[in-house]
Amino acid sequence: MKFISAKDFPEREESDDLPLEDEPSKGKGKTVRGKKAPPSAQSVALRLLSMRDHSSRQLREKLSERGFAEEEIEETLEFLRAKRFLNDLRYGQNLIRYMAERRYFGAYKIRMELSLKLDRQFVDELLPDELCQYDFAELAKEFVQKPQQRGKSREQLIRKLKANGYGVQEIRFALADVPREKD
Repeated sequence: MKFISAKDFPEREESDDLPLEDEPSKGKGKTVRGKKAPPSAQSVALRLLSMRDHSSRQLREKLSERGFAEEEIEETLEFLRAKRFLNDLRYGQNLIRYMAERRYFGAYKIRMELSLKLDRQFVDELLPDELCQYDFAELAKEFVQKPQQRGKSREQLIRKLKANGYGVQEIRFALADVPREKD
């Protein structure tokens, strides 16, 4: 195996900092007389999607915050959908699974979070099918039995379960084994 060192490359004759015409630039954008051209909406969207999954609504908001024209944003979103890089149903399903199984959110909280991140048509399409897969009373009971919740009073647990989006019946089921405090 041969190792390549700096002296194996030919020396550059010009010493100015501007890239040569046929030399690829080292930055992300193309160079025009030493200045980088602003990135396109498509490259920004792909960079955002490479970090984590986004919904169409989130990408639209982020691209418009960066000053891209509405027409360019829509073209970019259509391109990403065509390439299957952007799929709101898949994003919603993954988000529901994460919120129910990892964060122990109830149905009300999941609905609220989805409405903030997805368009209404996807929320209405996803919720009935996806939420019926979960027994939220059992999830609430699992949440109460977690080590972080031990030692908390019944009232603290009720407040936490309400904040996490559980209904009254689910809270009653989850707290059936938690003893009431005596005055």
